[in-house]
Amino acid sequence: MRFSVLGLMIWWCALNAHGQSYFLNGDATYLGNDCYQVTDNSAWQNGTVWYSDQLNLVDDFSIEFDMYFGTSDANGADGMAFVLQTVGTQAIGASGGGMGYQGFNPSFGIEFDTFVNPDVFDPNYDHVAFLRNGNIAHNSNDNLAGPVAATTGQTNIEDGQAHQVKITWDATTQLVSLYVDCQLRLAENINLVNSIFQGNTLVYWGFTGATGGMFNEQRVCLDVIVNNAPNVYSVCAGESVQLAANGSLAGSVVWSPAADLDNPNSFNPIANPNATSTYCYTYTDFCGESTLSCVDVEVVDPPAIVLPQEWVFCEGESFALAAVVTGASDVLWSSSGGEFLSAVDVAEVVVASGGEYTIEASSALADCSASASTMVNVLPLPSYSPSPYTICPNDQLQLEVPLIYDVLQWWNESNEHSVTVDAGGIYTVEIAQEGCTELVVFEVIEWFVPALELGPNVDFCYLDEPFVLDAGTTVLWNDGTQASSIAVAESGVYQAIWTDGNCLLSDEVVIQITPMPQIQLSGPDGFCAGDEVELQCSHAGIWNDGSFGSSLLVDTEGQYQISVTDGPCQTTGIVQLALWDLPSLELGPDRVVCDDQPTMLLAGDADASLQYNWSTGELDPTIEVDQTGWYTCTKSNLCGAVQDSIYIELMDCQSELFIPNSFTPNADGINDVWQVVGLNVSDVRIQVYDRWGILVFESTGTDRVWMGDHQGGTHYVPSDVYHFVIRFVDIRGDHLKKMGTVSVIR
Repeated sequence: MRFSVLGLMIWWCALNAHGQSYFLNGDATYLGNDCYQVTDNSAWQNGTVWYSDQLNLVDDFSIEFDMYFGTSDANGADGMAFVLQTVGTQAIGASGGGMGYQGFNPSFGIEFDTFVNPDVFDPNYDHVAFLRNGNIAHNSNDNLAGPVAATTGQTNIEDGQAHQVKITWDATTQLVSLYVDCQLRLAENINLVNSIFQGNTLVYWGFTGATGGMFNEQRVCLDVIVNNAPNVYSVCAGESVQLAANGSLAGSVVWSPAADLDNPNSFNPIANPNATSTYCYTYTDFCGESTLSCVDVEVVDPPAIVLPQEWVFCEGESFALAAVVTGASDVLWSSSGGEFLSAVDVAEVVVASGGEYTIEASSALADCSASASTMVNVLPLPSYSPSPYTICPNDQLQLEVPLIYDVLQWWNESNEHSVTVDAGGIYTVEIAQEGCTELVVFEVIEWFVPALELGPNVDFCYLDEPFVLDAGTTVLWNDGTQASSIAVAESGVYQAIWTDGNCLLSDEVVIQITPMPQIQLSGPDGFCAGDEVELQCSHAGIWNDGSFGSSLLVDTEGQYQISVTDGPCQTTGIVQLALWDLPSLELGPDRVVCDDQPTMLLAGDADASLQYNWSTGELDPTIEVDQTGWYTCTKSNLCGAVQDSIYIELMDCQSELFIPNSFTPNADGINDVWQVVGLNVSDVRIQVYDRWGILVFESTGTDRVWMGDHQGGTHYVPSDVYHFVIRFVDIRGDHLKKMGTVSVIR
């Protein structure tokens, strides 16, 4: 399909009073009559004109327009460009040699350059070129075609004349062609979609222009009509349709066949076909090039609608209105007072009220439509709302439906006008009247009554407290008492009655009272090993060994139990028997003890079951010894006696050390050595130090004497006072220490 963007401009400009369809940026202004001044005749101007609708590069297009570059040649600058870009409708590039589009990336530009810029390798004449991505340098890879002279036969387009420009794009061959004044100036196969716009098929298009230190007025005028006219038209039978031809108003058009057209030389003739037809037209552009195009006009019959004239529904239902529609692509329901519950653009709709409803069907192939109406009548539902019923527990109640209604089905599948229930709850029945049904709900409220349950008959034992019979709520007992519970002390039948004026409950129970048997156990508390004792009970029962009787022979210590049963009563007696052992006595080994401290002998604990007899005549478990000799104790209980003896020796426990305070080691045979003598001591260690703390003598007993030598050597200490430290253990085992001085005199 061929698509002429310039053809859209007349339509867009016609709409400009109601809504802007192009975007002017920078110094660009709209001059009227489809013309735009991109720059005025002054320095450093920069303007862009972008169109809101994008081009689709999947389709062919042909763009025709006039370009005016001013009147100044030698001092004129800088030129304009036709640009495809994806930057947006507010894009504006560099001024001067950038011609308003430098820097657009990605973009495809056809420049009309009127100034020589040597730095970008411009030729020395007005020229045109295909450039990519806003790069204006002709020596780069972004220079896709050109530069060549802008027109044939002259190098100056700043001549005060409008120059006709046509740009075509063949999407199949990817050929871009540029015509200036009806002469082909550039043609190049360029993959615009993939090599420039990275697969994007939609691009913005428009014009840019700029001036620098030198300038010209620069304008663009578009004298076109819609050039994306459809190839296929649809029209309802008996109606007319307006056709459209692609092309510029500067060209001409001829339609054929002309019989059904009001003007075969119009770009927009009115066609009145009687049947589906094909119309062709020849378009000749301002350069004299002609093209033949054809369109098909399909004559479409209007849709057919089948819809009943009346519908009857029951109140509260969803009303489905179903129309049979053929030959239509769209339907739409409407109503003056009805309410829709579903979408209204389908043949079958759901409504919520009565009234008149209309459906209109239209064909997508043409502006063909048909309509039909129907009346919806709503019948009222059966109206029956029974009041709540009440029922006592274990009673029966009859639920009834008036005879004016048809009974379809109760909840229990019965279809009678009445049913019987015996409990509270919700009961439903479906009734009908004039074909409309309703679900009726019966609410049966069961009176609240307490849970009166005295329980099963009771046979219980009478203890100290009477049996309490509890009804759980206030009742009237058969003895005239009105309370929730009573104390039962006698056997008999007891009845409780409860009523609230609507419902009555009663229950009774038989009470049998049996006194608890009283038992007595007798027997010893314990026995000796090898003996056997008898336990006696006042009643026969089951002992814990499983035997039955009133007595039990036992020979083992432990707890013995008897259970005595009398009807519902059972009581238990328990006795604890201990095994009495022969007493034990151990006074320990013979001992030597000091005579200056008390010595106690212990034969056992104080126990009423034990007797003690010492050889001293004492009867307590513990005695004090005050002299050397043998001591004997006899210990006895019910099971026998034992005896033990011990010899106690009392001795003097005084420990002493005899330490000389001086000696004269001069070998005269008199007081030549220093020796420590001990009484009742052991583990003696002797150390002697000089005044400077140096050890001069050491001994681990009292047998060694100090001769005044230094550590047992040949050197002798001088006359002086020496310090000694003596550690020892006394006869009681205590670790002691004595310190003092000894003088060495020579």
